[in-house]
Amino acid sequence: MNILNRILLFLLSLTVAAASLLVLLFCLGTFPAPVWSNELVYAASIPESIIGSALAFLISLFALYRSFSGTGKSPAARGSSLIVHSPTGDVRVEYAAVRELVDRAALAVSGVREVKMKMLAKGESVPLQLYLRLILSPGTDAARVSADVTARVRQQVEQFMGLKDVPVDITIAGVSGRIAERKHRVV
Repeated sequence: MNILNRILLFLLSLTVAAASLLVLLFCLGTFPAPVWSNELVYAASIPESIIGSALAFLISLFALYRSFSGTGKSPAARGSSLIVHSPTGDVRVEYAAVRELVDRAALAVSGVREVKMKMLAKGESVPLQLYLRLILSPGTDAARVSADVTARVRQQVEQFMGLKDVPVDITIAGVSGRIAERKHRVV
């Protein structure tokens, strides 16, 4: 949900809350009926009320439309998985599997302490682009480590998914002497 939809939903919720509070106050008899009727007649006579009610109606229609319409994208287009075309058929590879593959490949290179990856699934010509942020151990050659990580990640992606020459963009995010804590999986 983007920011415009959130703002419109907030305004609609605020309007419904205010209207329900006014109805509650009217039902409890907080204000006498002549006061309400006089205010309602006045509010109905000014153009701001007509514009405000028409705007609230349009916002509610838009919110109703957005609540029943999907995103219009398949799961592969949203980025949760990538479709790899092979001679035997199409294979859907989940983002988590690619992340695990790249993490293992990059951490196997000497001098790499941490890896953070972002994946961009593009189109047919370049189906996948990888963005890696590395934390290196002190005293390592950043250029050598970058070249080694790129070669190893490309080799693993080609072996696992059959994609050749995947673009790998590496950023050295820092140098750390501590070893990153890894979450151990229970199998």
